[in-house]
Amino acid sequence: KWVNDLLVHGSKVAVVLTASRIQGARVQLAVFGVGLNLEHAPRLPWTPFVPAAGCLRRLPGGEDVTPRALLDGLLGAITRRLAVLCHDGPAALLAVYRQRAMIMGRRVMIWEEGRLPPHPPTASGVVTAIQDDLSLLLSGLDRPVTRGRLALASAVEEGDQS
Repeated sequence: KWVNDLLVHGSKVAVVLTASRIQGARVQLAVFGVGLNLEHAPRLPWTPFVPAAGCLRRLPGGEDVTPRALLDGLLGAITRRLAVLCHDGPAALLAVYRQRAMIMGRRVMIWEEGRLPPHPPTASGVVTAIQDDLSLLLSGLDRPVTRGRLALASAVEEGDQS
């Protein structure tokens, strides 16, 4: 989901938080934070932003994942992608991100922080593109969406029926 939630089979199993400082064409600082649900899925109230929480242990093959193997795999993946970023620039990573993004072609609703439901969304439509800066192009909008809390419209509609 856009930009930092990792969903598997519709359940949020991880979150990635980043911060960076860029000056000109140089990355001066990059900080990555990753939260993973390995053993247990936290009990969270339903929201359209996180309809379900999951954990890696409940995924096929997940019962064999140890914390050490998870850490080694995660650090290895970050190292490989950082090497691609430094060598080739962001284009290759963006292509993979776009390919794996579950929001492409889906109807979404976006709220500003602090103006969450029951307030109306600030933007909605079908995601037609993810731009290089990770902003979204939505059908029916003439400007890209650069920030906000995203929910799949289907999740919002399911919540209305509950």
